[in-house]
Amino acid sequence: MSKTPIIAPLRAGIRGPARRELVDDIIDNLAVSWKQYGPNVLDYLAKNDQVAYAKLAVSILPKDVLVSVEQRVPGGLDSQDWALLLRVLDTIKQNVPADANAGPQEVFSVIEDALRIHFAKSKTELIEG
Repeated sequence: MSKTPIIAPLRAGIRGPARRELVDDIIDNLAVSWKQYGPNVLDYLAKNDQVAYAKLAVSILPKDVLVSVEQRVPGGLDSQDWALLLRVLDTIKQNVPADANAGPQEVFSVIEDALRIHFAKSKTELIEG
């Protein structure tokens, strides 16, 4: 029994309006299928294969969206500095009690004092040692 050869119509020489019509049909069919099955596919991937989920998300986003997201890091920080800033904010949230009613000025004053004490102590130890 011979197999029917599978021909990729986009590589088989379809040109001009017929090619565009074929591409449009594929996109239309995919859109109909996605409306029916897409949410379930995303739920499945999010629960069972997060790597595939992330790859799918990145692969379908237009490049200009990815570039604009990358450019939106506040303060012009690079990714390492942004990650460090987020770590500082998480540390503050974990260590300042909610009932302390400490405003940002008080919190940053405490951080500033702690840094000065810590590094002044280190410099003194170096001088004396």
